[in-house]
Amino acid sequence: MKAMTKMISSAAVAVLAASPALAQPTLNAVYEGETAGGNNAFLFEIISDDLTGSYAIELGFEAAINDSLFNSAVAVDQESQTAGFDGLLGYTAEEDTYYFDGNFGTSNPGNNPFTGTETNGFIQTPTTLFMSFGSSTDQGSPVSVVRIVTPDESITYSGIIAQGGENFQVSGTANVPEPTTAALLAAGGLAILRRRRQQA
Repeated sequence: MKAMTKMISSAAVAVLAASPALAQPTLNAVYEGETAGGNNAFLFEIISDDLTGSYAIELGFEAAINDSLFNSAVAVDQESQTAGFDGLLGYTAEEDTYYFDGNFGTSNPGNNPFTGTETNGFIQTPTTLFMSFGSSTDQGSPVSVVRIVTPDESITYSGIIAQGGENFQVSGTANVPEPTTAALLAAGGLAILRRRRQQA
C-alpha cells in the first residue's frame, strides 16, 4: 500500500510539473464606436487562458471621462444599474462610464497613482479613473471590466492584474481606430475621378 501511495504521489507531482504556466493576462480595449452624443466608447476586458480562476485589479485610466448623471447629481457607476436608470431624468447609459459589477463586485484597497493614497473601488474624476477590485471565480475569458466614454481619441492605462497569486503589469493606449482600408480606397477612387473630370 505504501508503494502505491508513493507511486500516486510521484505521478501527481509529475502532472503538476508538466502543467504549463498560465500566460500573462492582458487588458484588451474594444472600440465600440461613436455615441449619439459624439463621444467615443471603449470596452476594456481581461483576456486570459485561466478559465476557472479569479482576478484582482488595480487599474488607472487617463482621458476626459464622460459621466452621465441621473437628475444632474447622481452617478450611476455600476453596469447592473444602467438599464434601470436609462432615459430617466437626464441619464443616458450610452453616454456613461461604468464598471461591470457582476464581474468585479468586491472592492480591494489599491495604490491610486492619481492621489498617491490607498483607495478602494471605483474613483472617477473628470480626467482620471481608478479601480481596485477583486472578482469571483470561474470568470472565463474575456472578462468585461469597464466601459469608458470619452470625447478624446485615446485613453492611456496602466496597473496590475493579479492572477494565480502573481501580479502582472499592464499598460498601453487605446485609440480610436484609423479609417478602414476600404474607406481609404474609396476616398482615393473619388479623388482620381475628380482629377479626370477636371482634366477633361
